[in-house]
Amino acid sequence: MGRPAARTGDMHLCPMVAPGPCPHIGGPVAAGSPNVITGGMPQARVGDKAICCCPPDTIAAGSSGVIVNGKAAARMGDSTAHGGKIILGCMTVLMGGGGGGGGQSASASGSSAIEGMEAGSEVGKTVVYGQKPVSTFAQSLQEAAGNGEPYAELSFCEVPDRLTTRASDGSATLITTKTDKELRELVALSRSDVDGIDIGRSFTNLPGSVRNFPGVQNNKNGTFNITDRDAFINQVDTLFKSDGNRLNPVIRDRIVNFIGNDASRVFPVKGRGLPGLHAEVQAVNAALNKAPIGTLPRNINVSTIDLLPGSNQGLAFPACNNCGGILQGFNILTGVK
Repeated sequence: MGRPAARTGDMHLCPMVAPGPCPHIGGPVAAGSPNVITGGMPQARVGDKAICCCPPDTIAAGSSGVIVNGKAAARMGDSTAHGGKIILGCMTVLMGGGGGGGGQSASASGSSAIEGMEAGSEVGKTVVYGQKPVSTFAQSLQEAAGNGEPYAELSFCEVPDRLTTRASDGSATLITTKTDKELRELVALSRSDVDGIDIGRSFTNLPGSVRNFPGVQNNKNGTFNITDRDAFINQVDTLFKSDGNRLNPVIRDRIVNFIGNDASRVFPVKGRGLPGLHAEVQAVNAALNKAPIGTLPRNINVSTIDLLPGSNQGLAFPACNNCGGILQGFNILTGVK
């Protein structure tokens, strides 16, 4: 099993005490690769500096199997020159290989594969990890660095599966403690993460009925229209806020755009309900509220578990067409209907 890749901004701890005494404590990695981006941040390497009490610390160890710009890639747990260790990394990008130095090429060290991952071979394209080792990824990084070509961006591997496990554990608690009536009101449970870092809470469907929701016209035939988009989104905003989950501008815009300007558009009630109120939209919204500015949709994962009494209870709950449309581009790990 590999270790999370370290990047610019990831923290290290330092045990050194300068004369004074002045504990160093540690700080973020301050430099990284200019053209290899891991989870949205420059990949850290052996020799890159980390902020510390004067003088700056230096990354001293890295993966012998992953070479970035001629230097070993740094990972969480790798040591620094002051005797400290990197304590954070990108949880969705795992790098194998033992500790190594910074000047040796992959071919010289006899190792070029990333443990537990698979990658495409096109340099400058998004690299999507799978489940088995293939040496082309390390080779593509070396070629990108050597030729000055656009960076190969790292995406996700097996780590997001842990998110579904956490969602399943949370749903099991509700299923065993709630009545069938309560579970029918909650419908589903969702959790989300940003680059593999769980946001720390679960979400269930927000209450809302086509019979009395602001801006909604109930056609009483299993369908409804949204005749006042402003009134509708304002009520959605209120519901999110009441649950301690401020409606993020990105999700607000996506809901508004999904609804559209056509008041005659007919929405089915069964299997969809009111756009924006389901658990997965809330979970992604919360992730956006906690994510660094500029985080891409593909770096946010969401998993949803069915709470409804029946044969599918406790199983993966695919997003409805409303949620699938609103959350286009995000990683919906449990699928879309």
